Formats: sequence, C-alpha cells, structure tokens
Amino acid sequence: MFEKFLLIVIICSSVTCQSGVKIEFPLVSALDSIVYKYGGESMNISDTLDTLLNYFTPSGPGVSQQCLEDGEYLKKNIYQGWALKMIDATGKLPGSGALQGALQTIPGNVYSCLEVDATRFRGKYCILSVGDKVGDGEIQSRSINPEAIHQIGGRGALLTPLLEFIAKSKFEKGHCVPDSCTETDVEAGWNNFLVESGVETNGFVYSCKDNSPVDVLPADYVVLLIVLIFVCLVAIGTILDVSVEYLDGHLLPENMIIIFQGFSLRRTLVKIFHVGENKDNLGCINGIRFLSMFWVIAGHSYLTMIEFPPFISNKVFILEIMEQYSMKLIFNATPSVDSFFLIGSTLLAFLTLKELDKKNVPPQKFWTLFYIHRYIRLTGVYAVVIALSATLFKFIPTGPHNYLKQDTDACQEAWWMNVLYINNFHAELGQENCMGWTWYMANDMQMFIISPIFILALYHLPIFGITMSIISVLGTIGFRIWRVQDRDNVTFDNLYNKPYSRFGSYAIGLILGYILYRTKHIQNKSQLPKNIARHMKIIIPICWCVSLVSIYLIIFGPDLPTELTDLEFTIYQSVFRTAWSISLAWLIFACAKGYGGPINSFLSWSFWSPLARISYSCYLVHFFVIHWTSSMPAYNLMISQPYLIYMVIANTVVCMGCGLFMVLLFEAPIMHLEKLLFGFLGISGLPTVQKPKSA
Repeated sequence: MFEKFLLIVIICSSVTCQSGVKIEFPLVSALDSIVYKYGGESMNISDTLDTLLNYFTPSGPGVSQQCLEDGEYLKKNIYQGWALKMIDATGKLPGSGALQGALQTIPGNVYSCLEVDATRFRGKYCILSVGDKVGDGEIQSRSINPEAIHQIGGRGALLTPLLEFIAKSKFEKGHCVPDSCTETDVEAGWNNFLVESGVETNGFVYSCKDNSPVDVLPADYVVLLIVLIFVCLVAIGTILDVSVEYLDGHLLPENMIIIFQGFSLRRTLVKIFHVGENKDNLGCINGIRFLSMFWVIAGHSYLTMIEFPPFISNKVFILEIMEQYSMKLIFNATPSVDSFFLIGSTLLAFLTLKELDKKNVPPQKFWTLFYIHRYIRLTGVYAVVIALSATLFKFIPTGPHNYLKQDTDACQEAWWMNVLYINNFHAELGQENCMGWTWYMANDMQMFIISPIFILALYHLPIFGITMSIISVLGTIGFRIWRVQDRDNVTFDNLYNKPYSRFGSYAIGLILGYILYRTKHIQNKSQLPKNIARHMKIIIPICWCVSLVSIYLIIFGPDLPTELTDLEFTIYQSVFRTAWSISLAWLIFACAKGYGGPINSFLSWSFWSPLARISYSCYLVHFFVIHWTSSMPAYNLMISQPYLIYMVIANTVVCMGCGLFMVLLFEAPIMHLEKLLFGFLGISGLPTVQKPKSA
C-alpha cells in the first residue's frame, strides 16, 4: 500500500541499520506508536528493519550473484565512509514540500554516488520509478487508495485531488548501488523491495549512470572521420578564399579555387547574413518561418518540462500554469508546424511555376533534377545529424537523465527509416522512433513527391488544379472528422504525424503559390485596375478581420480537450489546421501585395532573414538541445514561469547557434558538393570563382 511504502522510506531516511542487528532506539519506539496509530496493528517497525536494508541495495529473486555479494558487502560495512556515502547519495523523502510535489522526485546525489570507491566496486547511480513502462518513457502511473489520505489533518476532501495528482504523476527516485549490478538486477531488487513493503505496483529502472567508459564502436570512428573531412574541407576553403580576397589569388590554380572556395566559412557567413531586397515581395515569409521555429522550441521546451521533466520539487505548479490563459500559446502551439507546410508548398509552387515558364530544360531532365536536388538538399545535413545522434552524441556529458542516450539507441536501430522518409510510420512498421520530431520531414517529403501532379495541373489546367487542391483540403477535413469522433484516436501515431491528416495545409500553400505566380506582376495595390481597387477597399478589411479573429480563436479560443463537448471537440479538431492555414495564406498574400501595413513591416524586417536561413538546421538539432538542458539538473528544481521563459530563451539561442554551426560545417558544404557533382557530370555549370570586386 502506498502509505505503508511512504512510511518505510521515511523511516529509512531516519535510521541506519546493520544486517542482522536489532536496534533499540527511543526513535524506534516512537515510530512504533506512529505506525500503530496510522498503520494499525498489522505493521510494526521492528519487523521492517530487514526490509529497510533491502532499500539500499538490490536483493532477492532475479538479482545476480555478484550483485547480491556486493550488496552484502555494503551492509556489513555500513559504517565505512564509502558505504555511508552510498546511503547518503540514495534518495530519501524530503522534509517539506511534499504537498507541492516534492514527494514524487527524490534525486539523491548522483555526483556523490559516482565518487564512491569500495575497491571491489564503485558507485552506480540509477533512477527508479513505479508504474508500467509502456515504451519511449511513457508510464502508466499507479493509483492511490483514497482511504489512505482521509486522516491528513482532517481535510481529506480538500486534499484528495491534490494528492491524487501527486500520486499519479511521474515518480522518480535516485538510488546508489554497486556498479556490478546491472539494470536488470536493480529493477528486480526494486520490485522485490516494493513487494516486501506491501506496495501493489510495478517498479522499473528509468536509467543508470556510472563511471565506466562509453563503448567506442566502428561506426563512431566512421562518423568522426566524416566530420574531420568536412572540417578539413571548410578549413582549406576558408584559407583559399581569404587568399583570393586579400592576397594575390592569381597564384592559385583556378580549378582549385572552383573546387574549394565554396566550402569557405567566410563566404558562407556572408551569404547567411546578406540582407537584400526581396524582388518577389515575400520577405514576410522570413519572419513567419523564424517565429514559427521559435514557437516550436517554446512548445517543446515547456512540454518537455511537463511530460519528461528533470527533478522538480513543485510539480503542483504544473496544475497552476495549465490554468493560466497565456499557456494556451503553448498547449495550442501545434499549428506552428502547419505554418512550415504552408510556407514550403507556397514557395515550391511559386518558384516551380516560374521555372516552367522558362522552358529551357527538357521536361524529363527538369523533373528528374526536381527530385534529386530536393533529396540532396534536405537529406545531406539531415543524414549527418542522424549519424551524430547514433554515434558521437553519446559521448556528450549529461546529468542523471540521459535523454541523449535514448535518442542514440533509437537512431542506431531505425536510422534507415529517416533517410527513406517513412519514419512517421514507425509504429506501423514496429520500429523505434529515431529523432521523433522529424516526422515533419517525412510528411514534407511525402507531400513533395506528389506535388508535381498538382503543380502541372495548376500550370496547364488551372481550374482543374485548383479544384483538385480544394478537394484535397476537404478530404483532409473529412478524414479528421472520421478519426476524431473517437477521442482515443487523437494520438501522435494515429492522427498527428500522418500526411493524410496534414495535406490540407500543404494544398492551401499550393493554391497560394499559384495565386502569387499569376499575380506576380502586381507588386503593390497601386498597380491594380481602378474597378478592382475600389472593391478591395471593402474586401481587404473584412479579410484581415476574419484572418486575425480566426488566428486568435485557434490559439486562445478552445479550452482543454476534457472541457469540450464531443461535438465541439470534433469541429475544432477537424477544421482548426485548415482555418489556420487559410488565415496565414491571406496574411502572406496581403503582405506580398502591399496590404500588410505594420504587420508586413515587422515580418519583413531584415533581422529575420539570417535567422530564417538557419531555421532548417536549427529544427533538426533543437530537440537535442532541449534534451541536453533537461538532462543536466541533478537536484530538485523549483520551477516558475520566469524560469521556464528563461529556459525557452536560452534554448532558442543555443539552438540557433547550433543551427548556424551545422550550416557552416555541413549544410552549405554539402550544397556546394552537389553543385560540383552536377558540374562534373555536365548537368549544370561548375561554380564560378568569386574574386574581389576590385579585381
């Protein structure tokens, strides 16, 4: 029973026991009376001393012989300094803050545990939990007996919801054990202790950390070699480019300059931070892209702290922030990804239709390069990040929660699904979820593959193309209506990450791209015919009002899903992504045609341009940053809104810095390698030599 378990752990934090010794302290008698008062005659503290000993080290069935022997060695030397250090490093119930949620996170001291050296073994720190481990860290929490809390201060009726929340939230306890004990040993010992304590629940090991070196595999050397090759290419390119720019570049062979100059760090930085006028008046897309990226980072930062938090001593604060009106910006942040779908398909349709006008490339060659270029453009740096996740990232130091190791394990098994862009069907294929947030990449590529059908229809048969796109939007809505009628279907793998649930936003972007293409000669409202301009004075304010109200209602309108009726839930889930995409499409169109006003001035601000250029690499690495920052705390945190906002800003800055690094070292060099490949194959011209303007 839960209360009995708590009582035993409280006692264990107050009494040091030696195997086979009955300790007669006044404290024991006092605890006996407490036990009798709250636990009844069936529980006596003197009968639990042996159980308490098993709290510190794995014992019982399922534990290996070596682990058992080292556990006995610990018990027999309980008063040695190293043994006391292990006991001290093991988590115990806090003295205060239990009703704020500190009861559920008992970290102990990971660093003190790892300092233990008992000659025959060293300390190993494990995070233990209770419940059923379903997979990917998902936990089915145990239930609490309501009768166990009716005596607390005579206010059980008021405290029951609070204690129910604490009991059902994720329980984590740090435990220091001999490093000869495997995770299987620790889990078996933990379950044996729970059974002896009368707790009706399962226990499992969340993760372990020790001083043993990380295994170096052949794949690690291969990836390290690839990284070093890129470092050398960038270094050679930078030195050569600086020589051409500031020294006598004529002394160098031109072929060498053609090959290596494109790898230059200096030249890539110039391209990233170059700010010029957008001739198509689509500068607002830069602002939308970065702000959507910031929204993604903010949402993932908050939700990581809520769903898979580090040690938090005031988990009840989660209840408080969930009720705050402003938190709807976080809980309703998923349209940020629909913004990416809309932007991507808009630019794809607009630019491809313009290329089709040129008619200077045979259709077979055009569409072949259409796919090859896209795959190389997206997969180059993506494959590098996957490889780093599967190999070198495991060497990054972390705290007790090693979320990066979970990423490594998944990518070692399922990397191939990502490079084939089918990882959004990992559950159906029974595979691990490598870089789970890249479901977006899979959806985008799958939609891209079929996009020429729509683009060619829009180009040759516009009415048919628009009709087909609208039918696709309605089909997406219909699919979502069918799916969300049963709320149990509204899950990540059933609905959220599937292309047929997201294609509506993509199709709206294709329509917008076609409209921008057909109206590309109109750069501002003064170029409109007078009769149309007269009607636009009425249409524009109406469209802006509808668009802004829709955006507001999508973010701030709905309550928590549990507070919506079935009809309200179905309507909202079915149409909110489509409504968001239509509203954003209008915003882009209005800004591009001179009706954006201050909104266009803000979104087209040149400051966003460099940030937008590194947003793709930033998206690829952002969750690694969030996982790393979340894994570092080795102690209980008192979270608050200022702290969470600080973490969002810090994560964003680090993510953008890491994204810039990936662009400089991998993304831009891979794009240059593509140009060289196409040039040497005669598909296109080789890169030109960039010489100083004075040359």
